[in-house]
Amino acid sequence: MATEGSFTVHSSDSFIGSLLSKLGRRNLVAPQGGNTQYDLSLEGLVALNPGTLVVLTGADETPTVRTWAKNPLWQKLNAVQRGRVYEFDRDLWTRSRGPIALRSIFAQMISSGLLGDRTPAAPYQFRP
Repeated sequence: MATEGSFTVHSSDSFIGSLLSKLGRRNLVAPQGGNTQYDLSLEGLVALNPGTLVVLTGADETPTVRTWAKNPLWQKLNAVQRGRVYEFDRDLWTRSRGPIALRSIFAQMISSGLLGDRTPAAPYQFRP
C-alpha cells in the first residue's frame, strides 16, 4: 500500500496477503513482530526482490513509489525487470470486505493478468 509518505507491505497473514496466497500467488512478506502489515523502505523492498509487485494507491495522491521509480534501485527489482508491477485502487483492496467488493477485487485480479502472472493489462499497469 503506497501513500504519499509511506509504503506498507501486507504479509501473508493480512487480509489481502492471505487472499492472494490462497489464490496461488506467493507472498514474500512474513508477519513481523506480530504485525501483519508494516512499513518498508525502498532498500527493504529491494532486499525482498519480488518477482511480482502489487501496488495499492489512492486516486488523489502521488504515492512514494512514483518517486522510487526514478531511483536506480527500483530498476533492480525483479518485478520491474519482468514488467510485473500492478497498480490497484487502495480503497477497494484494503478497506472493503463485503461480497460486492470481493467480487470486484477478484474481477480485477483476473482481468489485470495478476493471477496468470501476465503483463498487467493497461488499466492496471503501474504508472511511474
